[in-house]
Amino acid sequence: MPIPSRIVTPKGRSHLTQTAIETTPPILEALEKYFDRSYPFEKLDLIAVPEFWPGAMENPGAITFAEGILLVDNEHVTSAQKLRLAIVTAHELSHMWFGDLVTMEWWDDLWLNESFAHWMGNKITDQVFPEFELSVSKASSSNGAMVGDAQQAAAAIKRPIKSMSDLLSNIGAVYNKGDAVLSMFEKKIGEEKFREGILDYINDNAWGNATADDLWLALQKVSDFNLPKAMTTFIEKPGVPLITIKQQKDNSFIISQKRFANYNNSFDSSLLWEIPLTIKYASGSSVKTKTILLSEKSKTVTLSADGAISWIMPNVNADGYYRWVTSPKMLVKLASDAEKIMTPIERKSFLLNSAALLDAGLLGGGDFLEIISHFNKEPNLTVVSTVMQTLSKVESSFLTDEFRDEFAVYVNNTLQYSMQKIGFDPKADESERTEMLRPRLINWLADHGKNKEALSFAEEQFTKFMESPDSVEPSIIAVSVSLACIRGDINLFNECKKRFENASVPALRQRFLAALGSFENKDIQDTALQYALEGPLRPQEFFGIPGGIASVSSERADYVFDWLSRNFEKITNIIPPQYHAYLPYFAGGCSAERIAAAKLFFGKEENQSPGTLTQLTKVTEQVQDCITLRDREKDNVEQYLKEFVLVQK
Repeated sequence: MPIPSRIVTPKGRSHLTQTAIETTPPILEALEKYFDRSYPFEKLDLIAVPEFWPGAMENPGAITFAEGILLVDNEHVTSAQKLRLAIVTAHELSHMWFGDLVTMEWWDDLWLNESFAHWMGNKITDQVFPEFELSVSKASSSNGAMVGDAQQAAAAIKRPIKSMSDLLSNIGAVYNKGDAVLSMFEKKIGEEKFREGILDYINDNAWGNATADDLWLALQKVSDFNLPKAMTTFIEKPGVPLITIKQQKDNSFIISQKRFANYNNSFDSSLLWEIPLTIKYASGSSVKTKTILLSEKSKTVTLSADGAISWIMPNVNADGYYRWVTSPKMLVKLASDAEKIMTPIERKSFLLNSAALLDAGLLGGGDFLEIISHFNKEPNLTVVSTVMQTLSKVESSFLTDEFRDEFAVYVNNTLQYSMQKIGFDPKADESERTEMLRPRLINWLADHGKNKEALSFAEEQFTKFMESPDSVEPSIIAVSVSLACIRGDINLFNECKKRFENASVPALRQRFLAALGSFENKDIQDTALQYALEGPLRPQEFFGIPGGIASVSSERADYVFDWLSRNFEKITNIIPPQYHAYLPYFAGGCSAERIAAAKLFFGKEENQSPGTLTQLTKVTEQVQDCITLRDREKDNVEQYLKEFVLVQK
């Protein structure tokens, strides 16, 4: 049955709704088909709110959106904008069932709303818009949750909630870990059985409140093992398991589990999960798999083989919410034959897992760089984006001015093949992923790789854009503006400020806001920070300028934190109170001095809001982990880069 629907915009913005008009109906249709029931409300309005801080909010029949997400110029829309709109729309529409039709009884079961909406939103987006390859990208969000779960301050996604600060302090894990755990057990029992259990849960609790026990009851009916017990070990416990695989004689392996911890950290060794584990391995000339449910601390598994097992990879399709480790030699072997051995999502997950092993001291800095180097001709563009993510870890953790030239050689060697493959100039028939990857490649090659061709291209496109905006492909506008502004003067800053203030399209406003935080000149940075305090920025735009400046270097991050401390009262009057607790994140990075200053500043009661100390604890642990990693592996990384450059010559 047709649903009366409107898109509500600020006056004069209705021409920016076409993409949402085209995107929403197929998403809603796919959701109705999955749930085997009609949209549960009498109307559906999508409302663009200029000063809305979150991405969107699932009010029944009246979803509010941040203006920049919902309203895009259909004639100049980028693939990244289309994907973001699709994901957010699918998430919020999923809430019409998960959260509105069936509502959690209390906030400790927030995951019944958010984990399920995130999982369903991604699932439906991938189904309706497969060109974005979201099923391959999901490894990144799962990895983000695992990074947080490695911290001492990690909390379970289902836990007692007594205050608003308790509710919001772990919201990222509720989204991303919940999504990953649901996907893992959906694959374990099969998509149709899992759907059957979900439909029973929805139908049994429609127009009422539900708890986790209601979900367990529905899922147990469709499972041939104790699914609720297994899922509970992930939902009601903090942390992420580490699977260790050690080969014994013949083809037997000891497979063990413990809580994953970064180097120098330790956790309760008695903590165990019930882990669905699917292993892929090479047996002679064939590739085989074996699935087990690991509930004990360790078990010996004998793999059926026609000969010696040459490699083993224990996370098929990257379905598992766990870290895993074999010998460094085996990891490098997997990397050297990655395209033959692993699917794209497995390769993506493998790279992110390797970065985590580096943090844990289970993989050396040189071996980590060697693993990345084997992906220098990676064919899948979504995996190439992860290669850049791992390069970013090297840059933020280890790089000093002394070795920027060597790192530039390494960056060019790693990314140039991909750049040549897709080309600088956009093509009419290229894929969505190609369009989304190009600006990131240009930025990495120009900024970190010191690639003259990439920098020249960006500057040329920037000049064309400033003269005639329609003459430049929309997907490369943002990177061209940012790269040109890095070395820009005050006249360019003032021009960007003018265009920011006069932009009638949200995307253009966001691009020029980012540009204002890109300038390297310190006097211009001072001007930009003052503008952040006094200019016509909306509250949700405030962090754009100081965040951009802080990302330039550790020295600039120190400067921004000092500026934040001096202007703390003004800043807390600008941003909504519920976001005050996140200000300690300006002390993140790899600086002992900056985090010491943050602990002193936020240790004062007058500088605290509900949740501030919780976030400060998380930031402190992140900084300490980074410092430990740098001290332990910096020499190995620098030595590898020196030798790499010599080989290239």
